[in-house]
Amino acid sequence: MRRFYTLAGVRNISDKEIRAIRRKAKSGDPVACYQLAQLEMAWHWEENYIDVANDYLLKALNGGVDDAIVLLALMLYRGEGEYNPEKAESLIAAGFDKRNEYAMFTQLTNVIYGRFGHEKKLEEADNILKMLLDNDDCPHWHMLRGDALYALGKREQAVYHYEQALEGGLTEVYGDLAIARGVELDGTLVDWDAMMDTLEEGNEVSDVASMYYTALEDCSLYEQCEEDETEQKDSLRELIMTYLQECSDYKHIGANELLGDIYREGLYDVPVDYRKAYDHYSMGANYNGGSCYSKLHQMLSNGELSLSSGKQEALDTFALLGARLHEEDMIIETIKAYRAGRLAEHAAEIEKYHLPAYRNLSASEKDRDTVSIDGSTISFKQLTAIASLMITLGNADGLHDDETNMIVIFLRNFVPDEAKQKELICNAIEMHKEEAVEIIKGLDQTTKQGISNAMSLIMLADGEISDAEAAMFMELMFDCGIPDPDTQEWLNWLSEDSNSEEEIFSNE
Repeated sequence: MRRFYTLAGVRNISDKEIRAIRRKAKSGDPVACYQLAQLEMAWHWEENYIDVANDYLLKALNGGVDDAIVLLALMLYRGEGEYNPEKAESLIAAGFDKRNEYAMFTQLTNVIYGRFGHEKKLEEADNILKMLLDNDDCPHWHMLRGDALYALGKREQAVYHYEQALEGGLTEVYGDLAIARGVELDGTLVDWDAMMDTLEEGNEVSDVASMYYTALEDCSLYEQCEEDETEQKDSLRELIMTYLQECSDYKHIGANELLGDIYREGLYDVPVDYRKAYDHYSMGANYNGGSCYSKLHQMLSNGELSLSSGKQEALDTFALLGARLHEEDMIIETIKAYRAGRLAEHAAEIEKYHLPAYRNLSASEKDRDTVSIDGSTISFKQLTAIASLMITLGNADGLHDDETNMIVIFLRNFVPDEAKQKELICNAIEMHKEEAVEIIKGLDQTTKQGISNAMSLIMLADGEISDAEAAMFMELMFDCGIPDPDTQEWLNWLSEDSNSEEEIFSNE
């Protein structure tokens, strides 16, 4: 059953073995049903492969095959059918507690790679694997320990465990073994010959990772060629495309993404072909490549592809599916779509999983959500901060309809699109006052004057300035370095009110 722990293992099962598994599954054998479900998810033989796999999984579960629960959890993590990472986590945890080997393998993989939103816990994973290996010289434990040790910068120890996994018959480690033999974690090359020799050994047994890494090395060699070295470049290009296509035939996500990049950008003197790029990104996405969803989204947004209809629906679908795979820019796009009133049918999922993930993105990551608007020097994020302080000011004595309308009118000068306005206001409501103040402090005085004037109009919208509004405005002016308003409306109000500006903004 260990062969079914990894996609590489499943895809290495021979046609003869597959025919035998099919025969047993038809007769109702629960283990064969589980194996056929794994094969269906690995190859997508049927158009409705998820339904087919679920049917086999149900038979396996009814037959008491515990490993079927782990595959079900993986499908829940990825949104293959139902998206429910909480339930997936519960199933894996229960399996781990029962010391189900596949559940343990899956959870250790999650924390080594930070998969499905898990926090990386390399030291913890390494300690567990060390204990497991004390009791069972399993090649899969050696492989995972190699992964953990290499990520910890312990290259030589990683090499040892990859070699042990290989001796145990796990040929899928050739690629990782090659990298560990040849390259430090920081990218320093220590033994190019050892790396290439190991990759060649992996290529001889059709290890997909080895073919992929060989293609990457050929890409690097191509980039080092002089302009006039046409024969060398032609030879390398052929090797690159041959290796990558073979990897693509095995549904390798990285190879399909790179092929997409090559055809999209015309890399290595390959003619640009957006259709082929789209096809390879689509294959990578269909096999849970989150970054492929990002690139499909980019292609459609940039007009590199055209749809006769349903463009926005396609963009939103790419965003949501990418968000489920924890692709950060797709999380951002999902939240944008949701705040614009789309993806409403997924509201519960977005509120429970993707909105918290969005809030946890770092400031630098959220900067990707910042755009220039109508040629203005005010960025989306800066405008969000301005709107946030306006809302804070209005809320000082309860935000009135007239004040709300005045805020909307101000924002409309920069963001005419209503959906974008809604998104901006939602972002503004969520932004902490302290963050907004820091952003406004960094603006130039001309912009600050405009903010001051706009805020004065908001306060005047309902015909009076309350003590709470005055106190809040004074506080914001001081904290942000905002000058006094200089609009005629403000000056007229001062003169009509018979109070001096100093009195209005006194502490009394």
